[in-house]
Amino acid sequence: MGKCINTLSRHKEAVYSLAYSPDGRYIASGSFDNMLHVWSVKDGALLKSFRGNGGIFDVSWNNGGNKIAACLSNNTVCVMDLRL
Repeated sequence: MGKCINTLSRHKEAVYSLAYSPDGRYIASGSFDNMLHVWSVKDGALLKSFRGNGGIFDVSWNNGGNKIAACLSNNTVCVMDLRL
């Protein structure tokens, strides 16, 4: 059985999506609070945030690990350049 090593708790509403970066060093999470957060897997630190114009239902990294696409509840898709 595994154990929780980090709790990532900055979202204010339900989290609908998360995705690991291709290199496994980061997690992107999207929530109905309109926020997309990028976290460090190593220590759980919040590294970057993006406020959308609607709840974020899905997030996905590109293969290069330098962009994240998010689909929002306002019928839009946003591509963010989040070079870490």
